Amino acid sequence: MKVLFLVQSCNKERYIKEEDIIRNTWGSRIWKNCDLYFYRGGGEDILEGDVLSLKCGDKLEDTFVKTIRALKVFKNKYDFIIRTNTSTWINTEVLLNTLKTIDINEHNLIGGNIVSNTGSQGIPFLRGNFLVLNKTVQNDLFESIEGKVYTGVDDVAKVADALTEAGYHLLSAQVEMLPQNGTVKLTNEDDIKNMQKMLDMFEDNDDVQNVWHNWEDAE
Repeated sequence: MKVLFLVQSCNKERYIKEEDIIRNTWGSRIWKNCDLYFYRGGGEDILEGDVLSLKCGDKLEDTFVKTIRALKVFKNKYDFIIRTNTSTWINTEVLLNTLKTIDINEHNLIGGNIVSNTGSQGIPFLRGNFLVLNKTVQNDLFESIEGKVYTGVDDVAKVADALTEAGYHLLSAQVEMLPQNGTVKLTNEDDIKNMQKMLDMFEDNDDVQNVWHNWEDAE
């Protein structure tokens, strides 16, 4: 079982001191087949020792981009990734024994912002903010990242810029209208013909750029 402890940090004195505390406490007690890395923004995508410096922002609002970039570096290398931050305390022995009970091939995602969480031995294994991704969840995450990303209308440009900055190649970034009250299934043949005829008319009209509707059986 290969496990990565991936700790979000920052290029500020407080966080760097917290990194040292982790190295000297629970970080020094991880098993031989486990790794511990801290990741910060404001760098040039370089891994030096146990610190991964990433070419992105280093503020709170950069957390999403920074974390995705860090996860990409370690893609498909670990059975479990424990993503946390420098203020979290982990009982590594209990947590790692608990992970042994989790099937890496099933969709298992454990996470939250909690006071404590109890492991398989009935002993708290963690206090703070954490996310445990097994191999299946990691694969699902990367598939979703490499597929479609949905966001609010006002945030399309901002999210597109952030993804581009994170190294993703975007095929398109545009606003689309999604039905708020579900889709409609037409059963009457005349209604179906009329609906298709109307869509074809819009399609043939050079002045119409996009058409949105809630017809369930549209081809």
